[in-house]
Amino acid sequence: MQSKRKTYYSLILVPLAFLSVYISKASIINDKNPKDSSYIFITIFDSANNSTMPFVNIIVLCNEEQICLGTTDIDGEVVLQLASGYINKQITIKALFAGYKDRQTTFTLSAIKNDIRLRMFSTAKVIRDYIIYVRSPLAVPGQYTIHKGDTPLW
Repeated sequence: MQSKRKTYYSLILVPLAFLSVYISKASIINDKNPKDSSYIFITIFDSANNSTMPFVNIIVLCNEEQICLGTTDIDGEVVLQLASGYINKQITIKALFAGYKDRQTTFTLSAIKNDIRLRMFSTAKVIRDYIIYVRSPLAVPGQYTIHKGDTPLW
């Protein structure tokens, strides 16, 4: 009896959860004339392969003061809502991600849709053709140090 209830609840609650997420996202996107707020739609791309970047941290600043935070979703997008007091003011958006250069842009916030697309550039440096030798690892197992220019003793 209880397994039937669990199945019944899961059949009803799971679709309702997805429907509520869809409705809430649709209400944000379809709000064409917000009276007390403005929205920023941000998409982050990797400059190397033009793919979107998930989980990039976004900081929104106005006059060097942090006013909003967000993180891109799995599709590299985030929608941020700002109060109407920031409309027609200079807004700075900073994008931060480990292994990439911090990226920022400044624009004037409008009352209608603000669409921002940023490209992130990698800072990773690849070391090629470099051999690391271990100094006598058999002499004292687990207690050895690797030094640049070391040669093997065995």
